[in-house]
Amino acid sequence: MDKKQECNLCLPIFAVVCYHNGCGVPSGATQQTLFEQSLKVFPNPVVDNVTFKNYYAPIQTVVIYDMRGNELQRLHSNDISATLNLSELGKGIYLYKVTAPGNILFYGKLVK
Repeated sequence: MDKKQECNLCLPIFAVVCYHNGCGVPSGATQQTLFEQSLKVFPNPVVDNVTFKNYYAPIQTVVIYDMRGNELQRLHSNDISATLNLSELGKGIYLYKVTAPGNILFYGKLVK
């Protein structure tokens, strides 16, 4: 089994894991893949509220970041749906991170 290590070539936005022999999706990525395929984020572009919905696993946390990586908003949930009010944010591009049970992470972009 490959030993995990830090890898500057792999950005977390692509939800990959880095091993000593390179970057790639781990063989046990079934749960991660199912979560990614069932995660819905709408509307995008966002007007005021954005909803994250996933029927595969409950959403534990949603975090919104600016493009510099500063955390702007965090919502804790234990449901299949989470809605955040982003009306206070200006127009631009934002990043989000969604976590689910089993250390499942998903990253993406929002446009406002």
